[in-house]
Parts: sequence; C-alpha cells; structure tokens
Amino acid sequence: MRAENFVFKIKFFMNSKELNKIRDSLISFLQSEGYSYANPISSFYNFLSITFMLNTPPISTPFNLRLKRIFGFIDNQKLKQEIYFKTISKIRSDMPYEINIFIYLGKWKDFDGMIVEVLSKPVIYFKITQLLYSPNLVSSEEYSFISTENKIFLEKIAKAVHGYIIEAPKPLNFYIETEVTEKLKSFGFEKAAEIMRKGKEKIELGDSGGLDDLRGAIENFLYHLISKLGDEPFPLHESEKNISLLKNFGYIDENIERVIKKILHGGIYSFISNVKTHPRKDVDLFTSRLCFNIVEETFNYLIERVWRFKIKNKTDQNDTKNNRKEP
Repeated sequence: MRAENFVFKIKFFMNSKELNKIRDSLISFLQSEGYSYANPISSFYNFLSITFMLNTPPISTPFNLRLKRIFGFIDNQKLKQEIYFKTISKIRSDMPYEINIFIYLGKWKDFDGMIVEVLSKPVIYFKITQLLYSPNLVSSEEYSFISTENKIFLEKIAKAVHGYIIEAPKPLNFYIETEVTEKLKSFGFEKAAEIMRKGKEKIELGDSGGLDDLRGAIENFLYHLISKLGDEPFPLHESEKNISLLKNFGYIDENIERVIKKILHGGIYSFISNVKTHPRKDVDLFTSRLCFNIVEETFNYLIERVWRFKIKNKTDQNDTKNNRKEP
C-alpha cells in the first residue's frame, strides 16, 4: 500500500460565483473544527487554494532534547522538528491533520458556480512520509477506520457550506493511477510509469514540483522506447533526437515527428525547463494537469503505434540499423 492511499479527496459544487464568500465560509467552518492557516492563501483570477493544519496542544520539550540544545548538539530548527515528530507520534492516526482546498470556476448540471476540491491528509500519512512508518503495517480494519473518518469529515465540510457533492470522497490513488500509467507498466516501461505516478501525486497534493517528474518521465520513456526497439538511444536529456530516431526507423513520418516534437520537446519539455530554471512561480493545478494529460495521450499514441503494433510507414521499411543518423 502506498502513502497516497491514505489521502482522501472530495469534489463539490457551490451555486455561487462569490469566491470570497465561499472562502470565508470554509475558513469559518474549519476554524470552528480546530484548524488554522498553514500558509498564506494563494489566489489567482477565479482560483484560490488554502491549506489548513489541525491545531495541536503544545507538548513540553523532552529532557533529553533540552540537554542536546543546551550543549549545542542540535539547533533551534532541529529542536522544533523533533518536537513536531513527537507531536505527530502522539496523535491518533485517523485524525485529519492537513486540509488542502482548491476553489475555481466551474459548471455542474448546466449551473455556473464554483467547484471546490478538498484533500484530507490524516496523521497516518505524515507518520508514513516523515516518521518512516510502514504502510504495510496498517491492518485492513485500521485502514477502513481511517478511510471512514476522513470521508465523513470531507462530507461534513461540503454540507457545512451547502455544497452539492459531485464526486464522493475517494483515496487519492484513484486519481493518480490512469489507463496510460497502467499501460506503461504492462508494456515494460515501469520506471516511466513510476515517475509519472510520483509526479501526478505531487500535483494533486498541490506541489507543482511534480512537473519535474513529468520531464523525467518524457526523457525516460523515449530513451527506453528506442532501446526496446533494438537501437542505441541518445542520452536522456536529448529527447528531441530520440523522437527523430522514431522517424528515421520509419515508425512516424515527418509531419508526426514535427507534431510530437512540438508537443513533447518544444511545448511541454521546454515549458517545464523554463519553470524550473527561472525565478520560480508556482504553476497552478490546472496547468499542471494539462501538461500530464497531453504527455499521457502522446505516450499512449507511441505505445500503440510504435511498440504494441510496430506500425511502419510503407515507404520506410528499411533495416533500422541503416536508418540511424544524427537528427
């Protein structure tokens, strides 16, 4: 079982375009439930994201940590981290601990309004990701209890602000594992599938750093596709040249080569590289999802045409060994 199995998501509709009122209603409810802002509210045009953390009672600093601080073995930052770990370890695993909210314009049943997506990360998620607690130690009964508690809490949020539930609460892995990632695994591209899965998990959790994983998936997939076809690929970072090899081998023509280069290299790959190397401004959730969707559809096309059915252009049936040339 993976960590994302312990994160739960609900989607509901608000029959209102008043973003600030919806925001204030959600803030008021979550504060009444014992949560507070974990970061500044991130707001774009008709889009807003907020993160809340459960308020926890302060614990006294353990004697051994006080000694370590006095004698200089740990600094204040390390001391705070150790206290945080102690706090996490003492809270019930099922408790919703971090709440991520995304609000944006949308439509439901021909009504215009706002779509609200809410993620609930219970304490067990942080025990797994930060305290190295093995998810495999969670029994099916315990998982069922954690799932039920968080699903009920998410539904409670929706009902408290008079939302219409569009998608009932589900584990996050329901949104991460797609038909294309499953296809990648089934045809032997396990590493590319795993990189895609990790990247998608990050963006669904509100971390645009998942785009870096998407770039890695593009490099890895093209490299191993050429390798599986029996030829030597160009280095991972030369994805454009590996696309050209597919044309040289006769699997795609010049027009499709140009389209794929524009999509994967000139479009998505360059966009991600610019986001990474320039002063960083977080990419919003929808742009990140768009990038993943475009790449998945391109991978799907190449898997079906090049690897599964090995369709070649009629005019390019020569031995691939004779078709390798510098793109």
